[in-house]
Amino acid sequence: MNEPERDPVAIGPTPPAPAQRALTARMVAVGVAALVASVLAPPLGALLGVLTLVQVARADRASGGLRALMGVVGGAAVVVGVAASIGAWLLRAEITSYRDCVQGANTRVAQQTCQDALDLALRERLGLAR
Repeated sequence: MNEPERDPVAIGPTPPAPAQRALTARMVAVGVAALVASVLAPPLGALLGVLTLVQVARADRASGGLRALMGVVGGAAVVVGVAASIGAWLLRAEITSYRDCVQGANTRVAQQTCQDALDLALRERLGLAR
């Protein structure tokens, strides 16, 4: 008797296609870059965070854990980038004064005076004056 042909049983999940692997690698690379940039260059970090979230939505075959992690990383990059950008914009006068002061400071005492002036300006601005 001839037995009907059986489909081979795959053990484990099928490996992702090369295009999907490339998308997953790009998602991870952009996510890590977004997190770093959100601290060093906040507007760029926020933009890369949004790009990471878009890639997370497009990566349907990536592992669920990796997608979740990159979603958290992308969201954190957006939040940190936006918060740092707003903070820098709100404190731009104090930051500019400090930068100008330090550029003219030629000694450690002068640099410390600039730092003390910045501390005082930030305390007054934030309502923490002594």
